Amino acid sequence: MKKLKEAVEAAKELLAEGKVGSERALEHTVVLPILNALGWDSRNIEEMSPEYSAGSGRVDWALCDKAEPCLFLEEKAPDQTLSSHEEQLLQYSFAEGIPLAVLTNGREWWFYLSLEEGQWGERKFAMVDVETQDTEDVCTLFSEFLKKEAVCTGSAKTTAKKRYDAAKEEKRISTELPGIIHNLLASPSEFIVEVFQTEAQAELGVLPPAALVRQALQAIAAVAPAGKVVTPEPLRVPDATTEIPPSHSKPTCLVIGDQEIQISHWYEMLVELAKWLIRHGHKLPVGTKILHKPLIGRSADAFRSPKQLENGLFIETWGPVATKYRRARWLLEQAGLSPDLLVVTWEESK
Repeated sequence: MKKLKEAVEAAKELLAEGKVGSERALEHTVVLPILNALGWDSRNIEEMSPEYSAGSGRVDWALCDKAEPCLFLEEKAPDQTLSSHEEQLLQYSFAEGIPLAVLTNGREWWFYLSLEEGQWGERKFAMVDVETQDTEDVCTLFSEFLKKEAVCTGSAKTTAKKRYDAAKEEKRISTELPGIIHNLLASPSEFIVEVFQTEAQAELGVLPPAALVRQALQAIAAVAPAGKVVTPEPLRVPDATTEIPPSHSKPTCLVIGDQEIQISHWYEMLVELAKWLIRHGHKLPVGTKILHKPLIGRSADAFRSPKQLENGLFIETWGPVATKYRRARWLLEQAGLSPDLLVVTWEESK
């Protein structure tokens, strides 16, 4: 584990400093050191087969057990958005019957069960963010799903399937639950009416009649003017695959708490979020490092593209869109808030 931690820490530093600009540089400075630390021998072609023929093309790496491929790995340059490349990788994996596939741009590592049903993106079961996730967490996920022993013995596939099935079941429940609750309110049983009677009594000081409680519950699930039942939207279940804005996007609005702020540049997201935290009494993490560098400081000299905040502190706004977005979520975590409190709408840049 020590060798893996060192490889991950080195990758964090290289990526944070922007020293990895091409796919080939990524392979030699980030991908291969991590794979070697996970037990893979890049000098053994029967273990790691480069430019492996698959379907109608080639995949960057086939990780093999006794010369038989078990996992396909595809590399993309650090500035590439992975979602635009997953279909090709999974088509190759599906055509060759390879159960596991990994897509990475060095910063993000997306893990797939290639042979499952559904859309390509639905086959993703885990995502590792080398830049922002804790090194221990990154190493744990790498060990579970990419370590040579785990891949070759099949334990990586087994663990992945359990994780995938659990997420799929949670999504099914979150999708069906609003409709079930709607029906329970529209036709409440005596038990449900009694529960709401008791709870309402604590607020009203008297026990409301069952008929009025039933009427109130049915009003919540009322028929819309057009005659259609109002169906609540499925519950949102945040997970590790939360979408990151693409590099070519343009932000339009930052929603934080009960406030909507119109923005047109990604750096404004960081600045406005920091201002919101200040106004709501949260202490900014001055000097605390993310990706080996502080985000908030007392001097502009420490930053490449600083913006001054209303309390005199400075915030770093330089970096690609994905980095700014991760930093914003990190700011919320440092304030003891859920990173999912951050909502940003954006549109494709023309």
